[in-house]
Amino acid sequence: MAWTCKQCDKDHRGLPLDVAFSRPDAFLRLKESQRKAAPANDDLCSIHDKRFFVRGLLEVPVTDASETFGWGLWVEVPEAAFRRILDLWDDDNPAEPPFEGTIANTTKGYEDLEGQRVMVQLRGDGDRPALTLLPGDHLLYREQSAGITLHRVAEMWNLWRPQGFGR
Repeated sequence: MAWTCKQCDKDHRGLPLDVAFSRPDAFLRLKESQRKAAPANDDLCSIHDKRFFVRGLLEVPVTDASETFGWGLWVEVPEAAFRRILDLWDDDNPAEPPFEGTIANTTKGYEDLEGQRVMVQLRGDGDRPALTLLPGDHLLYREQSAGITLHRVAEMWNLWRPQGFGR
């Protein structure tokens, strides 16, 4: 499988073991003029100073490889948590308890992903926060708990290729 990385704009071979969303779905649903008034970068986003988002990493073990599959997902968090994230963003070792948020993206194969509850754990050292889905019946929760195979990764990429995650 060949695919083009949207970060480095280079072609790669093999199965990619991560996918990242550029912005929260709520941001992407805004009109272009509204987006300009909503501060956003690759890590943080605020919409009208009423909704607050952080991009984190939800890791899923790959059972037949020594790696994980990483989801770069946006999570909506309460304003107090967002302000705390800003305060601790450059801290090397934030001794901060995890807090709750809700996933702010959805995709083929996980159509009901947006709104799923997660715990957000700050990690420091420039790493995005770790995301852990709260127990439930969602497919991604089951996959994060039990792991997935490389075959499952290939199935997911075949679903996403028309969406622009690969080529």
